[in-house]
Amino acid sequence: MLRDLGFNLQDPNSPEAAVPEFDRGVRSSNTRVDYALFLNSQPVMLVECKQLGEPLDKHVNQLDEYFRVPGGQINTVKIGILSNGDEFRFYTDSKDPNVMDPEPYWVFKLSKLSDGDVETLLHYTVKNLKETLNDLPATVYASRLKRWLLERNKEELDWLYRATAKEIKSGQRIGSEDTTNAEKIWTLIFPVNKTKEGPTALEVEQKDGEPESGQEEFDKEISLADCPNNISSLHLKISGYKIEGSEVKDVKKWSDMFADVIKILCEKYDLPAHLNLSEESTWLRYSVDEPSGKVGSQNWIKVTNDYEINVHTDANGITSKLKKCFAAVGISANQLVFYLR
Repeated sequence: MLRDLGFNLQDPNSPEAAVPEFDRGVRSSNTRVDYALFLNSQPVMLVECKQLGEPLDKHVNQLDEYFRVPGGQINTVKIGILSNGDEFRFYTDSKDPNVMDPEPYWVFKLSKLSDGDVETLLHYTVKNLKETLNDLPATVYASRLKRWLLERNKEELDWLYRATAKEIKSGQRIGSEDTTNAEKIWTLIFPVNKTKEGPTALEVEQKDGEPESGQEEFDKEISLADCPNNISSLHLKISGYKIEGSEVKDVKKWSDMFADVIKILCEKYDLPAHLNLSEESTWLRYSVDEPSGKVGSQNWIKVTNDYEINVHTDANGITSKLKKCFAAVGISANQLVFYLR
């Protein structure tokens, strides 16, 4: 694994060496840590390895002792890793310099490795490690906040998301010096990737069989049936959708999704036959002898040879119209799922 992350296991003098049995010079009966990982010729990570299956709780103090600095020395180590070959715990010193936090900020298991874990491991390659070390404060706070979020119920999460999304993303109502960290923390907790691609946030290890509270909300996946009346309040953009269990289709605009779905409803369920066209003429109309394209503030797009829709409307108007259409043809609104970013 260390080799795959880009560390040199052959040359201990390499600027990016992985040095086994590294002597930290701490006052201990055993002064040698199993591996020290170097970046730019300075030790930045320590790895303590235990036998496969060995419980790790009783070895945290050992890693903590290695993490501390003998008097007068400058500590360049910022991350300590404790592993039994399956479980990997990542620690840092977010509270007091040179004093390892008692709780890890990230935990993963090789036996339960997810796509999100793999993506996070890429942050610890030699290529990305400098940036990862710089981002450690945001990473640690994001991990703690996510632990707290996972203890909330869905109603609390919905409120929190609506109340803070715009302000945290824009950096409003916080000091300008905190804006960068706020944006990093928000990205770590609420990743932009779609659900099926796996999360990008540093995952908090869950108990076996314990579901994450609010997982659907924070993975940015929501069905048409669950859309709030004011979906714009979520301050999110659409990045894809799927209908009736089909493959996810990427889109960048609500209007593109709207045209696609109405076309499917027209061709498969004869949507116009279930609606009063005279009432729906502001957005759905029979297209013969009518000018398509942009007409003033309206933008008419053909969805079949005979019908076209006006896509010049906001996300709230689109989801409202789609709910009405699904009800008209007798299909559950759960059949349409949006992926938001």
